[in-house]
Amino acid sequence: MSIMVKNVRCFFPTLDKAEKNPKFPDSPARYSIQVGIVPGSDNDKAIQAAIDLAGHDKYKAEWPEVKQEVQFSKQNYCYINGSKYKDKNGNVRDGYEGLIILRAGMTEDRGSPLVLSNKKDPATGRAAVISDPKEIKRQVYSGCYVNLKADIFAFGTSKGIGCGLLTVQFHADGAAFGGARPDDEGFDALDDTGDAGFDQDL
Repeated sequence: MSIMVKNVRCFFPTLDKAEKNPKFPDSPARYSIQVGIVPGSDNDKAIQAAIDLAGHDKYKAEWPEVKQEVQFSKQNYCYINGSKYKDKNGNVRDGYEGLIILRAGMTEDRGSPLVLSNKKDPATGRAAVISDPKEIKRQVYSGCYVNLKADIFAFGTSKGIGCGLLTVQFHADGAAFGGARPDDEGFDALDDTGDAGFDQDL
């Protein structure tokens, strides 16, 4: 079931290129993103409804039992309480406290997700597409806010609920996690001599 969540905090986006999970080296490379959802919000209600719809459609009367079995598993459930995500010191990851984390992904063999700017393309009158990988990485960083379109589905072979990544739109800037957001502030334009204020003898 297709869902859209709006103005949500973005964590660990891998949208500029597909990457393999080092814990599962035999699995295909994937594009992925995590977003933080406020419990009880309209976004949360839409996700919960989509999960239940997909679960009932696949597992029928067994869905309540299946949900109870898988809903706390990161491997088998795409929507997990943020407190379950710990850093290497055993503390809840920065920014995850009080949120539910939705993980969405797309394998490389299915193409790449559509990434959009929050600015309008004058040629189409719609949100501008961001296609350059460097620009994708610059605009959609861990800590910014995004709008996300994804597909909630039940697993085909094993029991569980997954989330297929479809479209990500940059919504607004936020405090970057893991360091400052790349920007061009503090750099001078090159003059005719090519000197931008750096020592030439370095």
